[in-house]
Amino acid sequence: MAAFLMGCGKVAVEPEGELRELQVVDSVMQHRPDSALAMLLDKPVDAPYYQLLLSEALYKNYCEQANRQELLAATAFYDSLTLLGRSDPDDAFLAARCHYMVGVGYYEMDSVVSACEEYLKALEIMESRFDEQELVEEKAHFMALVHIRLFDLFSDQFLQVQAIGFAKEAYAFSKDDEYLTLQSAWLLNQIGSHFDMLELWDSAAYYYEKAITILDDTNNLLYRDIAAHQALLDFNLGPDKEKAVSRLRFLSTLSETRDEYLARCLTLGYVYYSEKELDSAEVYLGKVFDTDTHILAKKQAAEWLLEILLDQGKEIKAQCYSEYLAPFATQSENNGHIKSQITNACQKHEQNRLNHLHESKVVRNRKLTAILVCVFSVGLAFLIITSSKKTKQLVSERQEHKIKQAALAGRLRQSNAARKGEKPEEGPNNGVVKPVKAGVSSETEFRDEPICRHIIAVCNDEGNPIKTNIPVSVYANIALTPTQRAQLYDAGIRHFGPLFEKLKKQYPKLNKRDLFYCSLCLLGLDNSQIAAMTQHSYRTIWEREKRLKQLFNTEDIISAFFCFTK
Repeated sequence: MAAFLMGCGKVAVEPEGELRELQVVDSVMQHRPDSALAMLLDKPVDAPYYQLLLSEALYKNYCEQANRQELLAATAFYDSLTLLGRSDPDDAFLAARCHYMVGVGYYEMDSVVSACEEYLKALEIMESRFDEQELVEEKAHFMALVHIRLFDLFSDQFLQVQAIGFAKEAYAFSKDDEYLTLQSAWLLNQIGSHFDMLELWDSAAYYYEKAITILDDTNNLLYRDIAAHQALLDFNLGPDKEKAVSRLRFLSTLSETRDEYLARCLTLGYVYYSEKELDSAEVYLGKVFDTDTHILAKKQAAEWLLEILLDQGKEIKAQCYSEYLAPFATQSENNGHIKSQITNACQKHEQNRLNHLHESKVVRNRKLTAILVCVFSVGLAFLIITSSKKTKQLVSERQEHKIKQAALAGRLRQSNAARKGEKPEEGPNNGVVKPVKAGVSSETEFRDEPICRHIIAVCNDEGNPIKTNIPVSVYANIALTPTQRAQLYDAGIRHFGPLFEKLKKQYPKLNKRDLFYCSLCLLGLDNSQIAAMTQHSYRTIWEREKRLKQLFNTEDIISAFFCFTK
């Protein structure tokens, strides 16, 4: 058998008798892949259709893809028929299946870009050779499968907008099949979850409700997952947070497996972490970190546990989580490049699809072609508008932040001048200054510290701008080391020690992390830059800003921070 599996990559066209036998195997494949594999190994032949079926059977039986070279040869064979204009619809479908299986192999080898290109090639063949009304039964099932693969690929890269698009397409090919109800509900739940990540709450709630409505059985994992998502959404939106937490605790008691229970523990850990019930958060997150085998869940638990313990001043206990997270700082260096490549491949596929629609409109139904073009145009416009809005919003936020910092600097310079007995510069306040409490330095003196000058230079490097649409781990090489963190904290104490003490007396809930955040704000850093320098998630930094605004009861944290110098 080994000699057969590793044989020559040359393939030949199947004789009519062999073709019928292979079609029988193909019909068995979906429901009895073990029987299909046994039939194939019992009577091997040197033919492209055989190599495709063998690859599918090996994959469905969790076996190594031992005939990859033969599969590549079969793919080239079916592609050549297309180039010569000789392929019939059946061959086109087989070509698409070949590209799909090649993509599966690439993804298992962590070749994300190559896998994406093969999946998109499979879609291109199907979309160019079959009308919408022809994509039914096994072809519809195949289209759903390819779109699910693309959804998983883009979701793993945290490209939520593209992931949502592919999940919607997969659902469109699944919803009319009564045997795919669970798959449809799973897709709707995933769509809602990704809208949740984008903080589009209304859309998330709509898809969660739609998913749970189509499920007949309420005693299964998927139903409980959707219910947990709904409860977490209710917690984030309020106002009855306690009721949402009670639902989550109840769902955790219904867990049937360890993985399900740990997933509920991670959710509850997040809830208690958000509510600053740190002891409870530490219990649930500790269970996840100690026993969960899912890397992303374990990493998220470690991040929250590290922050909780540092807030409590338990640096020694926090060391193990810090050491666990250290390798992740350099693990995703190429993620930005991968994202760019697969996004470009997706855009190219959409453009090719549009070109095909234009070229075929003479021989196809013109009305259908026009509708598809409009759908594509609207989708492309939505992506462009969304991207443009986000860019404008980011620019606006940074400009507003710079204006606030400039105004603050002016006030502090005047205050510093008054403390030294100097005549302040005339400005919008007509030269009126307010005294500064002794022992509090000016912003200028603080910014002149070596560590402060280093941070300002790094964050204002035009050659490496910090962007919110890129994971913070990409900026691990410029992040503050423990030594630099200590230097910045010491500089803050030297210049603003009395002010820090007064603030802590006025606001007992202030902690060391809050004061560290304010020190970075004094250097003119915005939230995205702070996230990059501290290697905390953007969401964590935004949550800290939100908490301080609520604590000071103002939108201008820095002004509130320095009101105690009066």
